Amino acid sequence: MSFVLLKDDEDPKATMQEAFAMIDASDEVPILSDIPNEKHSLSDSGGLKRSRQEQNRERDFRRRQRQKEERLQLQMQAQRLEMYLSQLRESGGS
Repeated sequence: MSFVLLKDDEDPKATMQEAFAMIDASDEVPILSDIPNEKHSLSDSGGLKRSRQEQNRERDFRRRQRQKEERLQLQMQAQRLEMYLSQLRESGGS
């Protein structure tokens, strides 16, 4: 699962705390396939179509979640690189 955080130059610690809170909260979100669906009967003619639509929704949901995770990982990597770069600048200027 992934998240998008806006970088807060004023308070990087708060940004990280926000990231951890989002990660903790994400563990509580049910996956679409875990949500009970009362109309899940395949006995009628539209049942197969609904089932396919359900599968497509779940696939799209997983894809969006994966993309969000990738964005969060890239943002966190960018933050680490920025911190490393600022440390290099500080040590180079001494």
